[in-house]
Amino acid sequence: MHAKEISSAISHITWAELLWRYFLLQLLFLFFLFVFENMRCLIFASPRRLLLDDSYLTATPLEVGPEIALKYDTPWTPYEQVKMAFFAVTGLLFLRVFCLFFFVVLSCFLMSLCSWRGRTRLGNPLWFFVVSNTACFCAHVGLFFAGIYHIKMFGRVADPSTCKILIGNHSCIMEVIVLFMLGNFPSFVTREENCEKAPFFADIAEAVSAIVVDRNDACSRQQAVAAIKACAKNQSPSAPQLLIFPEGTTANQQALFMFKKGAMEPGEPLQMICVSFPYKHFNPCWTGRACGGNNFSDLIVRLCSQFVNHLEVRALPVYTPTEAEKKDPVLYAKHCQQMMAAVLRCNVSLCTLNDYELLSKWTLRT
Repeated sequence: MHAKEISSAISHITWAELLWRYFLLQLLFLFFLFVFENMRCLIFASPRRLLLDDSYLTATPLEVGPEIALKYDTPWTPYEQVKMAFFAVTGLLFLRVFCLFFFVVLSCFLMSLCSWRGRTRLGNPLWFFVVSNTACFCAHVGLFFAGIYHIKMFGRVADPSTCKILIGNHSCIMEVIVLFMLGNFPSFVTREENCEKAPFFADIAEAVSAIVVDRNDACSRQQAVAAIKACAKNQSPSAPQLLIFPEGTTANQQALFMFKKGAMEPGEPLQMICVSFPYKHFNPCWTGRACGGNNFSDLIVRLCSQFVNHLEVRALPVYTPTEAEKKDPVLYAKHCQQMMAAVLRCNVSLCTLNDYELLSKWTLRT
């Protein structure tokens, strides 16, 4: 009789109810991972990779060539393939990818509304505060579905009244979102084609007064340099900070690419923010298949096939350049590269975006 009751109860469950319950089970599993990771971070508070002392100020990391700076060190191993199969079969991979894109796109849409009908950060502060922080919440939810359950933060982002220029290393795509939130939605430097291709990007750039540059136009580059200098020397506490990734592209977490001097040309103090993704089986850097690494789709799939993705951030104290560095932005940029590499426990290199392009062309020919 008991078996008949169970059978009768099961027969009354529709496919919609079954899918809904399975969806809740998936969310429960992800929430368990979230709680477990946050409890682990409370118990083990020290960083997995970042250097926390002040030895970075005088450190001289090893300079390596393209054979290290362009190398990808975590290919698709059998363990990674089995793990991805688990997430795919259970449907967690599809749930994560869909929700990641949904909440990130929603966040971008909300940020684009900050400039709706000519609204500005300074002219409409309440509107900007409410909309931008709602977008920030959506971005946090997106990070949750990307397996980033906890951000270990060391140090604090400087107040705009003390420092206008923020620089960060660039390896993945997630640190762009994270630093944008941590920096309270700073202005940034971006390529003109980003505003043309990426949805909502042009409106976001307008909302935060981003500096848009055409890399192929010398006049545009000069105007960008002038805008960076003006921002760096702006003493108004209400003026936004400017976030710059001096490498100009993504690197592999084993070596920092050569820093461009644009952020250093004003000769003003700046704050270095070091972002690390500690890993063992999967390095979430975006280097492209030409390097043996991941293109965008590979990166998203592998990122969403991890039980957890670790993220550590150290905001260094504001650095005031020496007199020699004020006069020589190349020297200033090199020293910043060395200091950040020391904190990240990686090497430095002279590689640039051109090395990626040359490698891609060579790969296509072969």
